[in-house]
This record gives sequence, C-alpha cells and structure tokens, in this order.
Amino acid sequence: MIQKSDAFVIFPGGAGTVQEMLALLILKEQRHPHMEGKPVFVFNRIDAEGRSFWNPLIDLLSTMGGRVPFTVVNDLDSLVPEIREKTRRLRPDGVVGGLYWFRRTQQADQQCAGADWRQPAMAPPSVFS
Repeated sequence: MIQKSDAFVIFPGGAGTVQEMLALLILKEQRHPHMEGKPVFVFNRIDAEGRSFWNPLIDLLSTMGGRVPFTVVNDLDSLVPEIREKTRRLRPDGVVGGLYWFRRTQQADQQCAGADWRQPAMAPPSVFS
C-alpha cells in the first residue's frame, strides 16, 4: 500500500494509529525508496476545550530530532488543498491517487448512522485503519 500511495494522512486514533504513524516516519527518516517525495500529514483535530489531539506526540517528536517530517493540518477543510499542493510535483495533473480516503470518509459517515465524526467528541471510525 505504501508504494501505491501519493501521500499519507494520520487522523486522530489510538495506539495502532501511533504505531502506523511511527512506522511511516521511520521509513521516511531512513529515506526508503517507497517514501521518496511522499508527504505525511497529521490532522491535529482541536477539541471543544481548544486542545489539539496530536500536540503531545508532536512535542515529543520535536525534542528528539528537531524538524518533524510531516505537515500538521488543524482544519479538515484545508487538508485536501494541502495534499494537492504538496503532491503537485509528483502528479502535475493535480489528481492525487491517495484521495481514496476521502470517499472512505463519506462511507464512514453513513456507517455511523449520520453521526459527524468531525465533531470534537468523536474520533474517526475504524474504516481508516
């Protein structure tokens, strides 16, 4: 799946999500050929109290090596434009193969019986795993 992806988006999740994120970052740090030129985005959802979901992990990773090898996006609406911008040199036509997750998002919304997972009280459904 990594070699067929144009970009990677990390949504709020649990231990499994953190494990997958760290695996991507390790491959990126090692300059693995499958990760070459492929951006990693972290959707850092802000809850009702104004806390950003991934801030503790981002802060920890920042202290370990300086620059973090991913782009933090706090607003869901700006995520797709950020992906298109960062992948433009990979795909000059502007079509990003990795946008498959966006269709999955719509399916997940329907599976949650109309619940909006973008609301602060809910994490993304496991459809993204």
